[in-house]
Amino acid sequence: MDDPAATAARLQRGIVLKAVAGTRIVGSVQLVVDDAVGLIERLIVAPDWQGRGLGTRLLRAAEQIAPAEVTSYALTTGGRSERNLALYRKAGYRELSREAQTPKVDLVLLGKRRRRK
Repeated sequence: MDDPAATAARLQRGIVLKAVAGTRIVGSVQLVVDDAVGLIERLIVAPDWQGRGLGTRLLRAAEQIAPAEVTSYALTTGGRSERNLALYRKAGYRELSREAQTPKVDLVLLGKRRRRK
């Protein structure tokens, strides 16, 4: 777990969106812009809110608020995170690379081009 100073520094790197139910934060996502790439980071949905489309809505919102210079999006997830992989693939992301972190854990990089309207 991040210490408070590390968390504050991470939050200052980008835009954080949150989903709120009453007074409770039930989901969040962070967008960090790196040149022409919008990095989608820390997409989180509370367990009792999963399966309701909230992750999809947060992902879409992060993509939509990206500044005009962003031409593509990238994100990472665990290679065994099947629900996450399915969500990202359904949203148009494709696997770009897979890197072993440990003998049992792969980190998957996914990306997609930004569609202009």
